[in-house]
Amino acid sequence: MYDIKVNDFYCQICGKTFDKKRSLSLHIYYSHNMNAKSYYDIYYKQPNEDKCLYCGKQTQFLSLTHGYRLYCCRKCADSDIKKQNKTRQTFLNNYNVDSVFKIKEIHDKGVIASQSEEAREKRNNTNIQKYGSYNVFGSNEIVKKISNTKTKNGNRSKLELFFEEELTKKHIKFESEHKDELYPYNCDFYLPELNIYIEINSWWYHNNHFYNETDDNDIQTLNLWKDKSKINPQYNRAIEIWTKRDIEKRNTAIKNNLNYVVLWNKQDIINFLQTL
Repeated sequence: MYDIKVNDFYCQICGKTFDKKRSLSLHIYYSHNMNAKSYYDIYYKQPNEDKCLYCGKQTQFLSLTHGYRLYCCRKCADSDIKKQNKTRQTFLNNYNVDSVFKIKEIHDKGVIASQSEEAREKRNNTNIQKYGSYNVFGSNEIVKKISNTKTKNGNRSKLELFFEEELTKKHIKFESEHKDELYPYNCDFYLPELNIYIEINSWWYHNNHFYNETDDNDIQTLNLWKDKSKINPQYNRAIEIWTKRDIEKRNTAIKNNLNYVVLWNKQDIINFLQTL
């Protein structure tokens, strides 16, 4: 469960600030057509936060302030407390401490347990055989599965979904989250028959254009984001993406002479689709 601090009552999409969570929730719903759960899942949700700590089942979403329940039901909560008490008593009986982290040998090593080299090598070999890489996230197959999961969970932007739907209508083959040696960045869309790499930069942290370090307006925006980042760490991510990551992607595309297209809004998408 993630507790949002008072200073977190600002819109991650447009940057508008609020003094109450209720005001933020209403703003998200009416201004961005998004419910509190979807917004929380995109900007705050931690891995497996919505899974019961005891049985692993789906838990209930509470609010922007409190996130998800820790347990799916009262029975699991009570069972987990009993389990923790039993574990604590076992350590007290056997080691005269109430936690595994307080056992001297384990504390000195700084770990509870580690994988053997043999187990690690076996896992890496399996990944290489299945996916062509010891790191599964280096595999296009896995990246595509992640993309499909993002779609199911509502974590893709409306413009990405719109673009995908229009490509399907036109019977244009595409790949989502594509990356290769020439463009190793999980490109939003790749059209293999046309050899076109496409990024949909619709999220606010891309701004609405590429950053220009010599432009006074961009410098002013950057300074504003730096000020906001003192209260809202999300702006640090936006600065990194807008001023560095997006520029790096563009320079890579230019260097490798790629057919590279960046679309910033719906009208850009419509105009581009008319050229296909």
